[in-house]
Amino acid sequence: VELAVLLGADRGTAEKEMSAALEFERKLANFSLPREERRNVTKLYNPMTLEELQRKYQSIPWLEYFNTLLPSKVQVRSDEIIIVTVPSYLEKFEKFIAETDKRTQANYVMWRGAAASVSYLNEAARKLQLDYTTALTGKGEREPRWKECVGVVTARSGKKKFRLANAIGSLYVRRHFKEEARSDALEMVGDIRTSFLEI
Repeated sequence: VELAVLLGADRGTAEKEMSAALEFERKLANFSLPREERRNVTKLYNPMTLEELQRKYQSIPWLEYFNTLLPSKVQVRSDEIIIVTVPSYLEKFEKFIAETDKRTQANYVMWRGAAASVSYLNEAARKLQLDYTTALTGKGEREPRWKECVGVVTARSGKKKFRLANAIGSLYVRRHFKEEARSDALEMVGDIRTSFLEI
């Protein structure tokens, strides 16, 4: 609620609509299999074609969904066999979605998107996130902003065609390492190589 208000929502409306979105999430969570049933690999192995999936669970255009989600070079056809791990979840989900008003669904999606983006927002939003995390876990500190930024840049860059981790590492070394540490490191690497060659 506080995040919605911070982002410009009316408090009364936010309380009512976020309560509905939270209830939506609770119900979704209840559709999941219990942990002990998720350990049964056989129960989670339900092969079917995308065409069969579409026939059974018609509310979602599955072929379009997967082909939009996948990279353009990787496209699937309706005869593609997939593994549906929990068919009962899809049955319950389909019925639930049909009964839930679109506003609640939209609020839930927006709330999840906003919550996932909080660490990129201003200090007030980040404080709300810290307060929430502290209440849930008891951990009342967060990493310094610079560490968070480096973590985001290096983690995300691995999926792209470029690597910022090396550039950031290079900047760090230039600023914080003395020349003698560099020569010591090079000597150590040389010693390790020599040892490997002797094996």
